[in-house]
Amino acid sequence: MQVFPLNGETPIQIGNSMYVSWPLDGRSVFINGYLFPLKPGEVLPAIPTGGFKSPDEVGRLPGAHQIESDGVVLGPSADVYAFYKGTVQRNLYRIPIP
Repeated sequence: MQVFPLNGETPIQIGNSMYVSWPLDGRSVFINGYLFPLKPGEVLPAIPTGGFKSPDEVGRLPGAHQIESDGVVLGPSADVYAFYKGTVQRNLYRIPIP
């Protein structure tokens, strides 16, 4: 995963198998389950040179706030997001049907 600046600067390597998303207000960024506040004018937090080597490294950055849900979709701000939570109910008994 890389982020390409629109001004032609060198792309920023984020890492392999990373999910990156921004809310509409652009004040934070969501990377692999962690939300990071951004300073005005920032697009990304301080990412290690060469990107993250593992998903665990993402949570070690200062300011990381974990959102413990799968399929997170950010809304207008970091305070508003949606995620999928499903349950499955199955028949516990095998009843033969003639």
